[in-house]
Amino acid sequence: MYQKPLLECANRVNLTSSPSLLRIFLSCFFCSALCLPAWGALSPEEARHFLLRSGQPVTAERISELTELTREEAVEELIARLETPPLRDLPEWFDEPPLHLRREELGGRAFRRLRNRRIEEVRRWMGEQLIDPENSFHGHLLLFWHNHFTTEARVVRHPKLLLQQLLTLREGLGGNYLDLLEDMIRDPAILIYLDNHRNRGRNPNENFAREWFELFTLGEGNYSEGDVREAARALTGWGVHMASGTHRFFPRHHDDGEKSILGQQGHWQGGDLPSLVSGEPALALNLTRKFWQHYISPIEESEQLFELAASFRESGYSLPTLLHGIFSSEAFWAPENRSILLKGPADFLLQISTHSLRNQPTHWTRLMGQLGQRLLNPPNVKGWPGGIHWLSGRSIIRRIQIARGHYFWKYLRELRRGAVSREALRFLWLADAPSGVIEEATHPREFLNQLIHDPALQLK
Repeated sequence: MYQKPLLECANRVNLTSSPSLLRIFLSCFFCSALCLPAWGALSPEEARHFLLRSGQPVTAERISELTELTREEAVEELIARLETPPLRDLPEWFDEPPLHLRREELGGRAFRRLRNRRIEEVRRWMGEQLIDPENSFHGHLLLFWHNHFTTEARVVRHPKLLLQQLLTLREGLGGNYLDLLEDMIRDPAILIYLDNHRNRGRNPNENFAREWFELFTLGEGNYSEGDVREAARALTGWGVHMASGTHRFFPRHHDDGEKSILGQQGHWQGGDLPSLVSGEPALALNLTRKFWQHYISPIEESEQLFELAASFRESGYSLPTLLHGIFSSEAFWAPENRSILLKGPADFLLQISTHSLRNQPTHWTRLMGQLGQRLLNPPNVKGWPGGIHWLSGRSIIRRIQIARGHYFWKYLRELRRGAVSREALRFLWLADAPSGVIEEATHPREFLNQLIHDPALQLK
């Protein structure tokens, strides 16, 4: 900030005529340079973008820390967190036998009440991670994966199995995609959700097999109906031992005949499906595309996307490699890709909770449901579609009401006392430059109202 005036002064004065003056000028010039951010460090705008997209709270402290780092350093720091996710306390009942074994002891009504209460505890456990400032990156990544390997509480109806699936997904955040596929094809909650615990050799059920190809691995257009039928046969007898709540293979219900899946012949079983899809180029591309849409842009056609997919496949499907590539890509940092994604309920409420005096997880999970994202109950097997689907006339009004209820009076007092500046609030709350109407607002009350109604509050 001091260098431009110094250079203008240098242009007007013949410094070579006065060695002492030249020494003073050079001293001032290089001292001012030490006050500037390090070369290549993140700008405040880039730091805000990085925090918003990666599921972290936008605070002045975090922005200050990130502006001391380069892009690569910021990404490395983030990816390193995957190795040591924060520990979360589990409900006391998690180590107990499955609740349904107590149905007769408790009686129908008491059993249903206890089951529903425990499902709410699982929902709260997940919600805590979404708004915890130290845990939100992991929490939002967990939500991404639960929206990929979808289950619904109203269908599964086993709280312990729902929580076990979330724990398995959480443990795999920094692992390998093929390992995660191995875990999910044996996960009791998802096997129940997609009816595979009822898949018998004489009458194969194709639900799990179809979603395995379409949603979990290859994506539409990269498999045939014959592959679905044959995979359903491979999955016969691949079920759940309800007394223990664990996966179990039941040979008497299995079709042991030869099958042809993705052009490969063999007496396949359910456990063979991850290795059968591992050689398909569509496996890496389908997941990379989902990460691209989630973190970068809804526009998929990009050479960078295909390069990221190729690197992901060459890494042996390392998830940290994929995430590192996404956050390090030119597309992620490109100005044209900023503030073009709509905040989902979890993104919106994370930023609200960061500046709110309320921190009860139950409160925030309830608000998520009001905004269309009731945890553990996505609309269907495809999960929440996201994007523009988050917005309706009702949800927009509710978002504004929530922002006003948590922001308005607290910051009206602080603005009047001079404890916070308008510029700071604009920068921390909005993902982009505000509308001109905000600039014209003179009274703090009017300023806050315009800020809360600004479209940029809904973007990331």
